[in-house]
Amino acid sequence: YSITAIILAASGFGVWSLAIAYILQVGLQIICYWSFAKWRPRLEFDVKIALEMFHYGKYIVAGSILMFFRKNVANVAIGKFLGLKELGFYILSLRLANFASGYLIGRLSRVLFPAFSKVEGDREYLGEVFLRVIKYVSIIAFPFGIGLSLIGGDFLRIAYGDKWIPA
Repeated sequence: YSITAIILAASGFGVWSLAIAYILQVGLQIICYWSFAKWRPRLEFDVKIALEMFHYGKYIVAGSILMFFRKNVANVAIGKFLGLKELGFYILSLRLANFASGYLIGRLSRVLFPAFSKVEGDREYLGEVFLRVIKYVSIIAFPFGIGLSLIGGDFLRIAYGDKWIPA
C-alpha cells in the first residue's frame, strides 16, 4: 500500500494516490483470499441455521442500535441548543476522557471475544474472567483519566492549541 501510494503521489496523482492504493490493496487481498481459501460461498439457505443466527444476533443488533442512540443523543442536543462550537469542545473532551479505556477495550476485544465464546457454557467462569478484564482495564484507564484531568488544560494547550482550552 505505502509503496504504491508513494509511487502514485510522485507520479502526480495527488490525494487520489491514497484512494487508488487502498483500492488496489483491498483488491489484492480479495484475490489472495479467494486463491488460498478452500471454502467457496454457495447460494443456499438453511432455515435452521438462519434461525440460530437470528437468535444469536438479535441482541447484538438491538444493543448496537441502543448504543448508537445513547452515543448520539447528547451530540444532537448539544449541537442544537448550544451550537457547533460547543459540540466540538464536548466531542474532544469526551474522546480524550475515554481514550485509554476505549483504546484498550478495542484492542482486547479482538482477542477476548473468541476467548469468551470458548467458555460461554461456564457462565460463572465467564463472569469471573470478564470482571478480571474490567479490573485490569480500569487499573490503566482510571489513572490515565485522573492524570488527564489534572493536566488537561496544559495538555490541550500543547496538543491542540489555546482555542481548544474550553474542552
